[in-house]
Amino acid sequence: RVLFRSPALDLFDLDEQFASERIRLAQLTNKCTDEDLDYYVREAGEILGVTAKLQGDRSAKATLEYIFHQLVNFKKLNQESQYPLDENQDGMGMPAL
Repeated sequence: RVLFRSPALDLFDLDEQFASERIRLAQLTNKCTDEDLDYYVREAGEILGVTAKLQGDRSAKATLEYIFHQLVNFKKLNQESQYPLDENQDGMGMPAL
């Protein structure tokens, strides 16, 4: 008969497992230094769910590139909704000829 031991609770950081994204990012920020920038970006990407959306390359550069593209797309959508086109305007918001 084989007995399985349950893992010791002190091996789990329950606060980290149940903390919000904001708390986890704050904890990551507090423990990293300037020399940890690559690690910081990759871990922040993991916390924010960006890493799961990356295909192949999961480097800090790929994480930042994905976030940048998402931000640009958000700004484009926000810009378009802030200044809706009038039927008398062309695609650049200029009066149609």
